[in-house]
Amino acid sequence: MFIISKYKDYYDGVAGSVGIDKKIVFERKEQEIQLKRNEMFMLNHKLPWRDAIWSKPTKKEPEFSPFFIIFCGKLYVGYCFKWYEKINNFHYKEKIEFEYDKNKIFEKIEFYLAQKRLFNCTANIKEKKAKFYSKYDQLNSSEQFSNLCIQYKTPIITFSDKKIRSEYYSYDVRDKIQIININSKLNDFKFYKVFDAFNTFQELSMYIGNVLTNPETNIIEIDEKYRMTQRGMDKTSFRQIAPGQKKQQRKQNKLRKKNKNRP
Repeated sequence: MFIISKYKDYYDGVAGSVGIDKKIVFERKEQEIQLKRNEMFMLNHKLPWRDAIWSKPTKKEPEFSPFFIIFCGKLYVGYCFKWYEKINNFHYKEKIEFEYDKNKIFEKIEFYLAQKRLFNCTANIKEKKAKFYSKYDQLNSSEQFSNLCIQYKTPIITFSDKKIRSEYYSYDVRDKIQIININSKLNDFKFYKVFDAFNTFQELSMYIGNVLTNPETNIIEIDEKYRMTQRGMDKTSFRQIAPGQKKQQRKQNKLRKKNKNRP
């Protein structure tokens, strides 16, 4: 696969060991597209938890929200945990952690929400855990959004579940828009936790070569008689002689051999 891009990603170095196939070209250009909610056909993609903090989030009480990556036609669900680490009295450093494993995601959310005393009883925890796991399994690795990749001819699409109002600030759900990002940098989402560099490169190469690439050249069909003459064959090649003509053919062959052996 030959990659054309202005930025580097974590799987680019695989081309040096595997080799570059210039027949498969990945023009990796980032683009932001706004889709209306009725065009997005994913109104049921929400996960149970997201949390926004009005004050500055800390490691004990971070902000967390789900995000989605459509990679080679399949959807992958992750959670982003964000907080600020205090350097001194005037400066803070932003920390971001990405997680894709559902067990680790639930453990972190359970720990953070327990500190806020939002889990009051064991039954509540079990109910929320079952709801979260069922929704996660329903969305993760599903191919229900593969049409977006084919429509925009890209193997990578990222988006979050945040709603953005339209320009005229309508309160109608049909007027909401969803922002999707095409050809995003996967290293920014720590996607190597899902696929390592080699598997990511191989998946992209196969998906672009088999699904997204449509050959524009028309195949010209040639008649069999012209193909035979190109290969030095005639109508009698690879054909069995009629039963009544075998003796005559043998005599002719013997005469040809005698004529060749004569000085």
